[in-house]
Amino acid sequence: MTVTQLLKSSYRLIMGNEDPDTDQINIGMQVLNSMLNEWSTRRSGIYTVTKETHTLTIGVGEYSIGPTGDIVTSRPIRMLDAYIDNNDSDYKVAIIDREWWNRRAFKELTAIPSELYYEPTFPDGTIRLYPEPSGTYILNIDTAKPLAQYTSITDDLNLPPEYENSLKFNVAIDWANELGVDPSNVVAARAAETYKNLRSLHGQPVKRIHTNIFGGQARDYDITGDIYYA
Repeated sequence: MTVTQLLKSSYRLIMGNEDPDTDQINIGMQVLNSMLNEWSTRRSGIYTVTKETHTLTIGVGEYSIGPTGDIVTSRPIRMLDAYIDNNDSDYKVAIIDREWWNRRAFKELTAIPSELYYEPTFPDGTIRLYPEPSGTYILNIDTAKPLAQYTSITDDLNLPPEYENSLKFNVAIDWANELGVDPSNVVAARAAETYKNLRSLHGQPVKRIHTNIFGGQARDYDITGDIYYA
């Protein structure tokens, strides 16, 4: 299915049997891209997961990640998981938030990094490691990235088939707002239902690790939501 085919289906849900002209399809593509971006940035949203690696520099605990960063890639929304590879031995790295990062009094301490704080600065995000690496370890990260944007109405949808219904109905809802038209209750209900189903399919179970890196006190840590459990 192409972007045009998807948008024609969405438009008919709003306007009946009427087909959109080229100008309307271009507007519809903007609506589609905006919706995909919003889906990606929701806390419990829909995004792509990318695995990346980077060789750390001794004594350097801060790395930029993005189009012009130390790690050249698309800018992540957030970090999902991380570990250090040191001579074929893996060491778990906990994803911490700003509050926990600010509690680190001796950030120049060197060892195998055990914590990672990600700040979504722009245009490149910033990864901060604690302690700073004492060797040339390999950092492995799973990052959440926005869903791909479309630049042409002739583009193929580069998403699995199970996305199609949710895209069609939810684009119709957002597009109707642009057109000043009230979508039918059936379309609104299907939009909500298909998004819920897609989110359920996409979602992953909460992963927790039991760790004692927090000042010697053991805690459960939700690595998918940056939440600590006492």
